[in-house]
Amino acid sequence: MTQSIRTAADFARMRGRAEGGNVLSESDKHEYVIHGTDVARPIIYLSGIQGTPRIEKRILEKSGCRHRCYSYAVLGDNSVFRQDGAWPVVQLASRMGVRMIIDSGAHSFHRMIHYPADQKWTRIPGFKGKSGPDAARHIADKFLSMYMDWLARKWMSEWDWVITFDWKKDCPLIWDVTEKIREAGVPVVPVYHGDQSVDWFRRYIDAGYPIICVGYRLYGGFMQTERRRQYLDLLFNEAVKHGVHLHALAGTGDIMLSYPWYSVDSASWLKSAAYGRIIIWREYEHRIATVHVSNRFSGCANSKGITNVPKAAERYVAEIVRKSGFNWEQVRDSVYARARYNAWVYVNQIRSGSAWTAWDKLL
Repeated sequence: MTQSIRTAADFARMRGRAEGGNVLSESDKHEYVIHGTDVARPIIYLSGIQGTPRIEKRILEKSGCRHRCYSYAVLGDNSVFRQDGAWPVVQLASRMGVRMIIDSGAHSFHRMIHYPADQKWTRIPGFKGKSGPDAARHIADKFLSMYMDWLARKWMSEWDWVITFDWKKDCPLIWDVTEKIREAGVPVVPVYHGDQSVDWFRRYIDAGYPIICVGYRLYGGFMQTERRRQYLDLLFNEAVKHGVHLHALAGTGDIMLSYPWYSVDSASWLKSAAYGRIIIWREYEHRIATVHVSNRFSGCANSKGITNVPKAAERYVAEIVRKSGFNWEQVRDSVYARARYNAWVYVNQIRSGSAWTAWDKLL
């Protein structure tokens, strides 16, 4: 059952911006939406857009997916990363009753400012010939303004909340950006990357944020396993004591399975399909695996996959696919069929699987 942090069961659809730029009137302010929680089974918001509304409809219908994560970077009519046809996909999901969260596109922005050859930033209003990392703050301010303007104009009642614009892993900066978005009446969720003291995480709790996104990549690489465990143990200890929900950014795999997240987002289902791979849920091993099944060479490491294993192993994988209601030859031949299958696995086997850790509250 869906329930908001306050009393409203639904959002009021925005009809326009109030005076003062992006600041909303009281009647236009939106609320966070929290769904019925099951700590053994986090909500999985599948990320990414593969194609047209027709393709999206088939994915949603075949997989039963009812939670999606879309990025402003590709949706925004004022975004320098906009993809033609992306917004109709979101409109289709809305008509189908899919619950959504919106990502700010910070990852796309981060790549843009760190790769000077990418000239997309020259299309940002007020660019004025700036270039290189020294221009990042100026461009980030413009990008944030564009993000907030788009949210004000395009808000949908099916959006549960939005992710802050964490364009740089810096706690004071992310705090200021998040507060600015929240003051505009938008249900924004902060991101804590662990780059500075956990006191910043506690500050979000004290400020009343009902959900906090957790990043666990530092300086471009994964934390060492032991350090990551200590880091997440500390955050969950604080969150559980104060009744705050945690969302894992790009949190599939062992991260999703090892902690009692409220929700996670993942594009693995789509990226795997693009590289010719399908997701395999090993229930009794409590593990997610992938196997390359495409008839085509994708260029990625170990992409030959299924062609290099004994025929018995290939038949075993084919049988798994067929028992799930999919055509094996189509899955091997089509990236779209693999995407539908991978989405189905996440929704119907991983999310609904019985081999989840039974979590007790951390003390």
